[in-house]
Amino acid sequence: MIQKIKIELWDIFIYFVTGVLIIINLYFIDSDIIREGSETILGLQFPSFIVTVILIIIPVIIGYLFEPFANIFEKGFRRSKWFKSIRVWQASINKQQLEIKSKIPDLKDEDNIYHYCKNYISQKDISTSSMSFLSKFGFYRNIAFLFFLNSIYFIRYTCTVSWFFIFAILLSFILSQFYLKRSLEFYCHLTQTVFQNFLIAKQDNDKKGLNKRVSG
Repeated sequence: MIQKIKIELWDIFIYFVTGVLIIINLYFIDSDIIREGSETILGLQFPSFIVTVILIIIPVIIGYLFEPFANIFEKGFRRSKWFKSIRVWQASINKQQLEIKSKIPDLKDEDNIYHYCKNYISQKDISTSSMSFLSKFGFYRNIAFLFFLNSIYFIRYTCTVSWFFIFAILLSFILSQFYLKRSLEFYCHLTQTVFQNFLIAKQDNDKKGLNKRVSG
């Protein structure tokens, strides 16, 4: 129970940080939007405590709404096998999947295998480092998508043939790929950890069942 509360709080924190970074990003792109929005909120006839809560909730909501699009972005690159190092990692994960399928033939889809193993570990109350990998994966994925959007946004200024915006496009894209690769590395860590702990737990459970039948 306490572990689940920690996970929920960490998710909210990731949403908050993502939202704050998006707001800062928007401020540099178009400061008028942020200035008008902040003036509107600060001008509300509410106690300062309520205004503070609103200022905290808004980044969380922005981060929450941003995440599904970042998830689509990350999945697209992951399935395209863009990074060579990730392809090597994926080959190792595929071997684990085949071993899991041999034990549970009904599992076919990659996502179904992962969620089944994750739920199995949770039910057995097995403590792992997978939650740490999951949070880091989500954070770097969001940052990668934000920089990717920046690179697309700066393309509109290339008609001016400004070296600054060309540099901004290249830098944003490079940072996007750097953080995307980092997020995929944590995704691989996460998946391998979940699969490994499932296989160990399943093996121990099968041994216990066999011992009971023998002793019975």
